[in-house]
Amino acid sequence: MESSLKHRITKCVEEIGGILKPLAYEPHSSYFESILQRINNGEDMNSIVESILKIYRGAGSFNDLVLSSPGNFYRQENLDLDNLRIELHRLCVEYVEAFF
Repeated sequence: MESSLKHRITKCVEEIGGILKPLAYEPHSSYFESILQRINNGEDMNSIVESILKIYRGAGSFNDLVLSSPGNFYRQENLDLDNLRIELHRLCVEYVEAFF
């Protein structure tokens, strides 16, 4: 079960990075690249999950991110990001409930 959750968390992180990187959304893009690097380097998954859950807390958090630029509102990207954001949080909570 742990490897399945780790795989699904990794997939969400990759997909979120794939949305943010082309739009140069910093510091979020770099953050998800660093999370992916930590996963690939075999860092403790408990620590990674804790780090991910922290970005959902407080005003101006990852929850509040809306992708736009002057004159552009990225409708599809925002919908995709919102779905992935919900899924990543759900998977991390599931991981905590199972392994912490």
